[in-house]
Amino acid sequence: MHIAFRVDASELIGTGHLFRCLVLADSLAHSGVRSQFILANKNPVTDRILDSVAHVVSVLGLPDPATQEADATETLRVLHPDVAVVVVDHYQLDAQWEVAVQARVTQLAVIDDLADRSHACSLLVDPGFTHTPADYAAWLQGPAELLLGTRYAILKPEYAQFHALAPKWPSVRRAHVFLGGGQATTGLPMLVDAVLHSDPAIEVFGLGLADADAMQRIQKTHAGRMVWSPYTSQMALEYSRCDIAIGSPGGATWERACVGLPSGAFATAPNQVPILKQLDRAGFCRYFGEWSDFNASSLLQVIGDFFADTRQCTALRALGLTSVDGRGTQRIADALLARVASHV
Repeated sequence: MHIAFRVDASELIGTGHLFRCLVLADSLAHSGVRSQFILANKNPVTDRILDSVAHVVSVLGLPDPATQEADATETLRVLHPDVAVVVVDHYQLDAQWEVAVQARVTQLAVIDDLADRSHACSLLVDPGFTHTPADYAAWLQGPAELLLGTRYAILKPEYAQFHALAPKWPSVRRAHVFLGGGQATTGLPMLVDAVLHSDPAIEVFGLGLADADAMQRIQKTHAGRMVWSPYTSQMALEYSRCDIAIGSPGGATWERACVGLPSGAFATAPNQVPILKQLDRAGFCRYFGEWSDFNASSLLQVIGDFFADTRQCTALRALGLTSVDGRGTQRIADALLARVASHV
């Protein structure tokens, strides 16, 4: 049994789409499903992430930009003949691409969290907090099963085991600081330094690729209050050692909520702005603004205000824990497995 994922990652678009598809593929592998990852092009980001995975990786070698028609044609060309379901997780592809691919594969699933473009699919997954079936009604070209909400947040299985294990702020005063895997990660030293200056009692776990010399200088300046790692395979464990989080959104939003971290987030890409504004209004996380608008001084102010509002942090933690239980991946995998089985 085979399933294919059409997804991309780069410094510009980030890594969230690829990581959540990998989590799904790993879950499906336990049921004997083999996964094929189809990328427009390879780059240092995809090489770093996919270097050690067991899944098949196919590269289309498309020009940038490419038309949806060309993308669909090349996707079908490399598609494994036994693929039963194609999953597309891509903001630049819509019903035009999906219809073309369904000429060969009848079962097509979409992962979306924007509700801003047309879809022709049999299954649509939106693991976000705010969208309802009504938000997708005008965008769907036919009947589709909808899996909407943080009940379907795509997290690694261990998150269910770490659900609610983070201590309540400010009992530990340890911040998890992460700016994702895209271009914004170069700002990690400035963000970590601002967090450390915002609270003389706080410790920081900083995660992400960054200038090693700059991170070591910060560690020395702040007398060892900061631990930095370019990468960790135990993210849930690291979250559970903290009691507050600062950084970028994406999959990390649901990870923090599941473990119990009240979080403040910066938009590191324009499409994140409306999502974060909605999450802020709903009381799910605090939206600080677009990362590109901040400097060292303004970071100090916004982070300091966030740390000082203990009541808000308590409410953020409570809503996150009730919204995300860490079992969303299995729920989606079960829905995909039903479609794979119908193809056999």
